[in-house]
Formats: sequence, C-alpha cells, structure tokens
Amino acid sequence: PDIREKRERYFSGQERSATAFLSSAAAVLNLLGYLSREVVEPFVRTPGMIQKFVSMLLWFLSRLCGPQMSALAVKNPEKYGYNPKDLLGKIVKIGISLASNDDVIRTMAEDL
Repeated sequence: PDIREKRERYFSGQERSATAFLSSAAAVLNLLGYLSREVVEPFVRTPGMIQKFVSMLLWFLSRLCGPQMSALAVKNPEKYGYNPKDLLGKIVKIGISLASNDDVIRTMAEDL
C-alpha cells in the first residue's frame, strides 16, 4: 500500500477511536449525573474524594468554556457525536447536584 492509503487507514481508525471515546464519555457523564442526583453521599464521603471530584468538574468546565475551548473545535462534530453544549450541560448538572453539600461548595470556591 502506498503512503496515501496508510494515512487514510490511520485517519479512519482515529475517527473510530474519537467516536467511541465521545460515546463512552457521554455514557459516563449520564451515569454520574444519575448517581449524583440520587445519592450524593458517596461523592462527598471524604475531603480527598470531594477535592478530586471538584477538580475534575472544574477541569472539564475550563476546557469546554474557558480560553482553551477553541482547541476543541471539530469539523463535522455530528459525525463523531461531539456536542460540547450537551457535555457542558451534563457536567453543570452534576455540579448542581453535588452543590447541596457545603464542603463541595467550599472546595469549588477555593479551587476557582
């Protein structure tokens, strides 16, 4: 196979990987959203757990709507199942669910 064919196969594989990753990310966010609405306690059991979870939420928020969001620009996002507004909405809903805990709010304020 020539170089062009190799590159096309590689690119096609990368497209499949990106689609699968985004699908998995959406599923995980759906699960976390459901769990955080139904049962907050496991997410706020220890200060270390709160810190890790809050750091993760804030990191994703900064990537989806901070100065680095332009690095996530995708041509034909629907082809890959990439919907940053939907991802952002899911992350915000998780944060809102956990905001019933004073330690979560305090940790968010400290991390901003």
